Amino acid sequence: MIEGFDKGNTCVIADKNYGTHPSEFNEDKFLAEYASYQKEDWNGSQWYPMVLPTFVYRAVGGLSVEFFPGMYSDPDFMIKLWHYGVRYYKGLGKSRVYHFASRSTGRVKRNDGRTEFILKWGMSSNTFFKNYLKIGTKFLGKLPDPEENFTLRLKKQIDRWKVKFKSKPIDIG
Repeated sequence: MIEGFDKGNTCVIADKNYGTHPSEFNEDKFLAEYASYQKEDWNGSQWYPMVLPTFVYRAVGGLSVEFFPGMYSDPDFMIKLWHYGVRYYKGLGKSRVYHFASRSTGRVKRNDGRTEFILKWGMSSNTFFKNYLKIGTKFLGKLPDPEENFTLRLKKQIDRWKVKFKSKPIDIG
């Protein structure tokens, strides 16, 4: 993805602003410049479009309805693929798309996908991305299973505590 602002995502080519809305997209400038940006292939591709056999999509059950209208459906699908045995997650550095950043999702009432993900999988998507998909690191082939060491077990426990002790309104009534 190419985005107009730097949000700290190592998978994105950032600070390349070609418009914040499709109606103001500077296509000529984009077409003249997009291929000049250097980007290596990376681990942990989590966004669409993606290529995978349809039997795999069906085998994992496709996208999960509990993440409708889409918040956290991407990491949920990736972890379903992981549990199915997929270990080849490759983001292609030469494949480019300009991302307007939340133009469509900003119009819908968002679900609490972050909490739903932790409740469903026992870890945050951040823990999954960093420890399993190694997201944003240089692509070197199939990913190994992470070592279930003390640090990873602690991260998962902290993720569950974040949900359990999520601040709730106090009833003083």
